[in-house]
Amino acid sequence: MKTFYSLVFVIVVSQANCQAQKQKEIPAAKLLSLRKPIDADINPHKQDVYKLRLNKGQFASIRVNQKNVGLLMLVYDPSDSLQQIVDENGIGQNEVININALITGDYKIKVTWNLNKPFSGQYR
Repeated sequence: MKTFYSLVFVIVVSQANCQAQKQKEIPAAKLLSLRKPIDADINPHKQDVYKLRLNKGQFASIRVNQKNVGLLMLVYDPSDSLQQIVDENGIGQNEVININALITGDYKIKVTWNLNKPFSGQYR
């Protein structure tokens, strides 16, 4: 019986997190350019969306420096199917997103706060 209650708690928490995600304003995707870093701020009420145009068979590696805040990156293929969740390293370290394009199109990267303190900060 305890397992059932634990499962119910996880489902309720997950639904609350999904509703919070829906309330965030989703901005238009910014185009990423080769060797042109972007400095940005993040907080719990903001997410940034970037896109990268790739042809089938191309490979991209994107490094994101978490200057003073923890980040969570969601990578979507051109059909808006979630492909990766990237949150491997801590504050002050780089997260690396590797994309191997299986189809041609715009790959999107959503950058959000990873729900740990501090609540806001900068990344590049």
